[in-house]
Amino acid sequence: MGYAFMMVYTVITLYRWADKVRSHSGLGLVGVLLVAISVAAGMGLAALIGISFNAASTQIVPFLALGLGVDAMFLLIHTFSTQTQLDICYQDQVGEVLRKAGVSVVTTALCNVAAFLAAALIPIPALRAFCFQAAILTGMNLFSMLLLFPAMIALDVRRVFAGKLDILFCLKQEGTNATSMKEVTNNDMNELKVQKLKQNTCSEKYPKSFSKKCPEESYGRQNSMNDLIDPESGNERCYISCSSDCNQWTLTSFVTNYYSQWIIKTPVKVLTIVIALALLVASVYGIGKVEDGLDLTDVVPRNTSVWSFLQAQDKYFGFYNMYAVTQGNFEYPQNQRLIYEYHDSFVRVNNIIKDDDGGLPEFWLSLFRTWLTKLQDAYDSDKASGFLDEEGWTEKASNDAVLAYKLLVQTGHVDYPVDKSLLRYTRLVDDGIINANGFYNYLSAWYSND
Repeated sequence: MGYAFMMVYTVITLYRWADKVRSHSGLGLVGVLLVAISVAAGMGLAALIGISFNAASTQIVPFLALGLGVDAMFLLIHTFSTQTQLDICYQDQVGEVLRKAGVSVVTTALCNVAAFLAAALIPIPALRAFCFQAAILTGMNLFSMLLLFPAMIALDVRRVFAGKLDILFCLKQEGTNATSMKEVTNNDMNELKVQKLKQNTCSEKYPKSFSKKCPEESYGRQNSMNDLIDPESGNERCYISCSSDCNQWTLTSFVTNYYSQWIIKTPVKVLTIVIALALLVASVYGIGKVEDGLDLTDVVPRNTSVWSFLQAQDKYFGFYNMYAVTQGNFEYPQNQRLIYEYHDSFVRVNNIIKDDDGGLPEFWLSLFRTWLTKLQDAYDSDKASGFLDEEGWTEKASNDAVLAYKLLVQTGHVDYPVDKSLLRYTRLVDDGIINANGFYNYLSAWYSND
């Protein structure tokens, strides 16, 4: 759809209703098609050399390449459009276009390629693939604009110099029998000036298809614009008016006659400086408001189930669990207090959901401790009731008390796994800290029973 809009825009902007011969909408249309083909070729080349595709490369790169490609195309067409009015034979038209605009096209493309390749150093795989593909497509556009598009310009040169209509190139402009444009030499131009002042009409030295009735004051106003000096040869060149009206409105004439005169006035200069300073201040202020990061919804294609899920999750369930991970040979039994302090320090983080009393939800170590405390309480209660002692337990002992008895007599050694004497002085939890010697045995029992 974006390429279709670009085609429509190109046809509208490059078509001249008043001069259908020097209109270049057809050239612009095939130029957009050439850019589209170059983009397809560039994407195929990227896939061939093994660059992976992602949402950014499929949804952004083709349109970015389209914008960069048509920029060079419009520059070449504009140069060609203004050049056809000069006394340059049609055999040299394409060469003159590339001489005047080719350096600008090459420089712009190479700068864009260098910028994309520099950004490819960022260690993000998706972004690197995006930059590599953009650089390849920019290079393909440069290749097509310098080698293929000039051939299309050459065909359009033949059409213009043959007096054929734009788009409908099989037809000539109505009411003319001209077959070619005539070069205007310096002597011819001097003679034309004299005849122009005397006859007050457009000179017959011009092609009949461009002969117009022009008022004397119009000629005098445009005289300085029509006479140009070639900086290389020193020969005078003349622009030939090809419009149906010598006072035809164009964007170029508007900028020359009105905008350029208005922009140099002192109040406009002051207003421009004030607006620029205001934008600068707003930009500096806005830098501090920029948030780093990238949401998943920014890279997932819209109107997909994944995008809908992520959007609903962010809207209705805008929270998620977080995990603190230890590294290295971290010993949990000997560092229980440090783990509790680390967990409690997250209370100071504002974006973490707190309990009603302002604390944090329990985590695995505190839940583990709570389970062992329950077993210890059951053991102490049944022991006080006489349901168990160092030698064993009775049928009236609870399951939790029996499990606590079994855990308390564990030594953790393979050679002597059980030591009943531990019941005299060992507790599962003492002063809020789990017994370090039997920590991992308790942990296995908790995992299996709770």
